[in-house]
Amino acid sequence: MVWVNREHAGALAVVLAWLAALLPWNITYSSVGGPWVLFIRFPLFEFQYTSGLGADVDGAALRSVVGAVQLRTGEGLELATQIWALGAVVICAALAVSVVYYSEEARLEAGRIHPVRLMGGLLGLAAGLFGLATVFVWTGGFRWGADSSRRGVAGAVRCRVAPGGTHRTLGVSQSLEK
Repeated sequence: MVWVNREHAGALAVVLAWLAALLPWNITYSSVGGPWVLFIRFPLFEFQYTSGLGADVDGAALRSVVGAVQLRTGEGLELATQIWALGAVVICAALAVSVVYYSEEARLEAGRIHPVRLMGGLLGLAAGLFGLATVFVWTGGFRWGADSSRRGVAGAVRCRVAPGGTHRTLGVSQSLEK
């Protein structure tokens, strides 16, 4: 049984690469009592919405994967964010292959590696990396301890970007007591 006709495989590979870049790989909602944080992570950026922590912290934030890596340095989700960044690099490679494949199909199909197989390998690798990053997000970066139940919202708030582009950092006790 063939899932896709051979003549449509290239077009499907190009469309799937762009869908992989545009669809979120992780949606996380974190709440401790009243305050809550919502993350929607896409391969190349993340959207964060914070509520219940005070007027100076609440609201929306949008940052690139590079900005998220810089903000999470030294935190429990640092490894998850680094894996996400690696997945983003793979998605960028798939997007580059898709653009070249769309514009120069005959030349790429004559090469040693068929572009559909290359695209499938890149998207499979990205899916594995995003899956691994999701496991790290769900487990808080595998850092178990007495304060693990208190880190959910506080860890998310540490990443809030203020409107002027500066970072607003709150400690665990500050964010949970507000």
